[in-house]
Amino acid sequence: MIGIGLHIGNRVMGAYVGLLDTYPNAAAAYSVRLLRGNYTGSAIRVRRSSDNTEQNIGFTSAGNLNTTALTSFCGAGDGFVTTWYDQSGNSINLIQTTAINQPQIVSSGSVLLVNTKPCIRFDGIDDKLTQVLLFGSVSTQFFVYDKIGSTGYLGGLFLGSSESPGFLFDSNGVFPYQQGPQFGPTYSNNNQALMSFKASTTGTNWELYGNANAIEGVQNIGNLINVNTVSLGGRGTSSNFGNFDSQEYIVYASNQMSNRTGIENNINSFYSIY
Repeated sequence: MIGIGLHIGNRVMGAYVGLLDTYPNAAAAYSVRLLRGNYTGSAIRVRRSSDNTEQNIGFTSAGNLNTTALTSFCGAGDGFVTTWYDQSGNSINLIQTTAINQPQIVSSGSVLLVNTKPCIRFDGIDDKLTQVLLFGSVSTQFFVYDKIGSTGYLGGLFLGSSESPGFLFDSNGVFPYQQGPQFGPTYSNNNQALMSFKASTTGTNWELYGNANAIEGVQNIGNLINVNTVSLGGRGTSSNFGNFDSQEYIVYASNQMSNRTGIENNINSFYSIY
């Protein structure tokens, strides 16, 4: 919501209420929308194809990605994300310094979209954004994605190249992995979706939801020990890349199942996923 407030840059400060204002204390938070009213940083850093110059892209006063600035910067060429900034306040920015491995957000002068909202596209070949994230005993993750390919990793929390836990594609949809074993069944949805997932070091009380519906049959196996990486587009330090569009990924180092419905409603209200 927007009310009367102080104008700073291109945003109204002190008036915007984002998801992280209502549900604070995320460990890391990435989005193409503004998630926190007092966040003054950028959404993403983009490299344009014409001359490989990079520029930060922020938000409009309404809290949306500033696509006018983005297309003005990229011109008729392509734009690739070098950094997806963490809005949690913990500075766990997702980074890719190698040009060929950077996911795309602008194609031939047009912003890539899913359901009218900007998205970051991972090509399933070599695109990946990563960062170190030292983690505790419990995680709750909220992931907005649109599946394109049928193999590879969507991303998640990892111990090096291990699954701790990550999300893996198959031909029917997405299923979570944890230190090797699959937690079944697959969430059978190959369209834009919101995955909500709670995991813990003990391997008990796992919960998985797809578009706010409980996915039955999640097994109580595996653990969340020594997670040290957050990675989107691939699995930790290994290959096995995923082809998908991503718009939001929020990680809490805590059990947020009591807030799950509210968080899901906030996300769905913006992206109109289901």
